[in-house]
Amino acid sequence: LLGLNAAATVYVLVRLLKINGRDACYEEIRLPAARFKGLSVSIIDEHECMLYSMYESRFGVRMLQAEERVKAVAAPARVAAALALPADAPVLLVERIAFTYGREPAELRRCYCETELHHYRNAITG
Repeated sequence: LLGLNAAATVYVLVRLLKINGRDACYEEIRLPAARFKGLSVSIIDEHECMLYSMYESRFGVRMLQAEERVKAVAAPARVAAALALPADAPVLLVERIAFTYGREPAELRRCYCETELHHYRNAITG
């Protein structure tokens, strides 16, 4: 976990995901502060960054479905720096909106994935 910034209405989590020990994905996750009151780095660490499990067990928010869009983009400067990529390197941007009951959006996730050594694979189960 690189950081947790709390604005008035939104928490923003930033983290790097590793594959085989190498930074491969840069994630920005936005959560409504009203629904996740008291969220902290220590709570995230306590749940070993297993976010959906944490959402449900700590905050009573169950994600029931998600929609994703995938697009090839040039890495923004902060992403290229974090992943040690050249400026404007091609990455896959995976944007996900996860919904809880009543199809209420409860998470917006943007994940930038380097693709030189990896493919994007997704399996979402309920």
